[in-house]
Amino acid sequence: MNSAMDEGRKRPGGSVSDRESSNIIHASLCDSCEFGMLVETPRSRFLLCGRSKTDPAYPRYPSLPVLSCKGYEERRDESERGK
Repeated sequence: MNSAMDEGRKRPGGSVSDRESSNIIHASLCDSCEFGMLVETPRSRFLLCGRSKTDPAYPRYPSLPVLSCKGYEERRDESERGK
């Protein structure tokens, strides 16, 4: 339920607006990584590290923003695949 009261509700870590959340996600390496996957629920957004499925050294949901990562591989655009 979305109401005016819900928008101002404080969460334990403080409230983060949708725009701030989006900025944090886009500022993270995960946003442009081949293994980064955005998971959205009605109330939250998370970046899932695909490398965590096969390598326990990588956290499933890393703390954002991720500024450096040994497993980072730049995501290729769909238009460039197969060229």
